Amino acid sequence: MGSAAGAAALMEFKETKRMQSPLRSPSPGLTILSLLTALGSAASVFAQEPALAPPGANAFAEALAGQAGFDRLGSALRDLRAQPALARQLQGGTLALAISQRAALPEVETTKFQAYYRGVEVLGGTVLHHRLSATGASTVEDLVGRFDLEVRPTLTPEAAAALARETAVEALASLGARGEAQITAAPGLRVLPAPEGAARLIYAVGVEAAENEVGAEAPAEILVDAHSGEIVAELPRMIAIAAPRVQVRSAATAPQTVDGSGSPTWVDMSRLVTVVKNGATLPGADASARRASANAQLALAYYQRVHRRNSFDAQGSDAVSVVHWGRRMANAAWDPSKKMMFYGDGDGIETGDFTLSRDVAGHEFTHAVTSQAVKSGSARGFVYMGESGALDEATADIFGKLMVNDGSWVMGRDLFLQKDGATVGIRDIGRPGSMSAAYRDPASGQIVERAYPAHMRERFPSSGSCNASNDRCWVHVNSTVWSHGAYRVIQAVGRATAERLYYATLTQMLTPTSDFRRAKDATLRMCGMLYSSATCGKVRAALAQVGL
Repeated sequence: MGSAAGAAALMEFKETKRMQSPLRSPSPGLTILSLLTALGSAASVFAQEPALAPPGANAFAEALAGQAGFDRLGSALRDLRAQPALARQLQGGTLALAISQRAALPEVETTKFQAYYRGVEVLGGTVLHHRLSATGASTVEDLVGRFDLEVRPTLTPEAAAALARETAVEALASLGARGEAQITAAPGLRVLPAPEGAARLIYAVGVEAAENEVGAEAPAEILVDAHSGEIVAELPRMIAIAAPRVQVRSAATAPQTVDGSGSPTWVDMSRLVTVVKNGATLPGADASARRASANAQLALAYYQRVHRRNSFDAQGSDAVSVVHWGRRMANAAWDPSKKMMFYGDGDGIETGDFTLSRDVAGHEFTHAVTSQAVKSGSARGFVYMGESGALDEATADIFGKLMVNDGSWVMGRDLFLQKDGATVGIRDIGRPGSMSAAYRDPASGQIVERAYPAHMRERFPSSGSCNASNDRCWVHVNSTVWSHGAYRVIQAVGRATAERLYYATLTQMLTPTSDFRRAKDATLRMCGMLYSSATCGKVRAALAQVGL
């Protein structure tokens, strides 16, 4: 079996992503709270309106922990107000900010603020405040963008919900899923930035099948243009691959309904059997369960040892895996809504059990990390379409390979049963063009194969709605541009330097709507905070080799 067969077999793990139900849009009354006095110290802070109090309150409390926290946050506010363009928007009432996260390395501490334009959340609209520990110097990055947008929708919420339900029913029917679609979250307005400073007003509508459909490809959120009614994107349910306690559950005896690929469209979750509990193997644990447990322990140990991250959420949450998911399913997936990893058994022809590949496990666990590290506002991680979705996939590939450190840059090589001396796998980070992706040409309707891109000029072009038919605007296929750039950086500066740089960029620089060029700029800025100009020159040269 050649490289093209490896890629066509799985279509990039058929990976998809569940977006959590969005918060409703904040009211225009969202304001800056200033001159808050506590612990004898006056500080100015941003906070969310009462409707958003639970997530805002957590970030707010964390940000203000102790006297030093008050002082740093007050300093951050002064720095933000010192930015002329930002200050004008804040003072004019077109922009408001809310604390979303804080992240820190010994060298630099970052406070993240989520932006709201005329009371409407800007997807990926983030302002970053960085403070260097050694000197106390600070910088501000305004990643909100500038646009003049009408935020009064032409389309009613009821019409948006009807369009979203109709789209979800069609998507479910294409999967052979049973039942009707239902709305799980009322349509909420969002501003979706676009390249070159443009933006569009959209509704984000949460959907799911009425009969507990759980398939990875089932849509979980539909983005609808709030003026034209165009379906912008269908954001899927899971992210699949084509310390904390470790738990493993088996679906081997659970009732399941599957589609033609063996992926579940319905599973009785109450019939899952626990076979590994708190890391201890129980009766009924087979080889798949034991491998899933070992994979989770490897991922937990890597992030704790190398990045000092306590589990995927940095809060010590359990790592839960489910084996024997689907029927002969050639896939693995992370579901952020359930906070579980799912392994298929493979199709038995080309691929074996997906627990066999440790880099696949590392890939999926990294999706769990990105869902927490990049979240802001209603976005739980990268927005899973186009280049932001490709960054999600590339990041998962990069850390999946760094975690395993097996001397190969081929993802999922151990899954394939018939190697016949050929290089098989799902993607090759080191040599993207050695493997091909199969896709349907929109012009001819024919299935064609094309090499994975290793350069910006080789990207697959996107047009129309981002959905399963075009890999959500090529989130898996175009991911190799960014992952190959990371490979070249690793070769240039060394593994340890590169993995620390990419982790710091992920947790302290990237936003839900970052694209490749923004990610490049963020990587170079973070490099300047951590390393010498000589090292950063090598990083810049390595990224230039992929057109960035």
